[in-house]
Amino acid sequence: MSTIIEINPKMLTLARQMRGMTQKGLSEELNASASTLSRIENAIDFVPIENELLQSLAETLSFDEGFFTKPGNISYPSMGHFRKNKAVPKKLLDRVLGYMNIYISLVDSYMEMIDIPELNIIDWDVELLGTPESAALNLRKYWNLPKGRIDRLSKIIEDNGILIVEFDFETDKINGFSILTRKYSKPIIFVNSEYPDDRKRLTIAHELGHIVMHLNTYTISDHRDVESEAFKFASEFLAPLQDVKAQLGTEKITLRKLGSLKRYWLTSMHFFVYKLQHNGVITKNQARYLYQQLAPYRKKEPVQIPKIEKPSLLGEMIETVEKELDYQINEIAKMIGLKTDEFSSMRNLALKNSSNLRIV
Repeated sequence: MSTIIEINPKMLTLARQMRGMTQKGLSEELNASASTLSRIENAIDFVPIENELLQSLAETLSFDEGFFTKPGNISYPSMGHFRKNKAVPKKLLDRVLGYMNIYISLVDSYMEMIDIPELNIIDWDVELLGTPESAALNLRKYWNLPKGRIDRLSKIIEDNGILIVEFDFETDKINGFSILTRKYSKPIIFVNSEYPDDRKRLTIAHELGHIVMHLNTYTISDHRDVESEAFKFASEFLAPLQDVKAQLGTEKITLRKLGSLKRYWLTSMHFFVYKLQHNGVITKNQARYLYQQLAPYRKKEPVQIPKIEKPSLLGEMIETVEKELDYQINEIAKMIGLKTDEFSSMRNLALKNSSNLRIV
């Protein structure tokens, strides 16, 4: 007689999408009916299935059997803030969201075992408290940041309790994503690992803006453009307008000057053209002329900045769990439902920047 196991239909959907398979394709691989698979995935609660089917699912999708019995829901873009181009194929988007859910689950699992820096941030309602630019300046003040550029943006953000995960989105059409973990409501910022550091910094600051202004219980009016608000926050947080204007003086804005701004503020030349036009420092025609000059450098600007953004908190969490709590890699992999080799790849990427532990 077959053993009956109850599985979480949401985890089955997540696993299938991560492997880029349709319900029909998976049913053919399993030699099962598509209607059976559809009924399982569309169930509201846990579904009893025969152990043989569970084994086949785990083998076909290359997950540990325990992955399918894990409780909980899936985090979707609607639960956070996701910056992407509309041209991203659905299969790729499903796979990306799947892996981000694994990271979310991993962080919650680690937080059950160790303490990490507590969230230390302002909570800003734009409609009650003021503009996104005001939010940015108030956060700089709250964190006691000195005037001028922020040299180690990732470290400052992680020291204040927000995780940053460098993630290979497999495309340059996805910038980043910010969301709260399901169990502990820990903010996580995902940033495209293939971006140059000037673009990473803007993405990280943009997602920080979402966390400050939008990942809360406030009702956001339909007329508000939250992406525009997050960009305005990032712009002022990274390079306060008054400081930039003081640095410019009465000089003419040229490519050479934009390069000088980039070297100091560690933010792209394209960014400064937009910022200066948006704030009336240069005219629309001046901005158009500068954009034309920058056109050949759309993907690689003539001025480069050193690699300084090195998120490390997740790697430090991994090291702490392994070294101080004596967990083995295969044990952690099983805990989150992955095969050991797949978890090892995620682990190694997270560990590349870990250095001095900040676990408390």
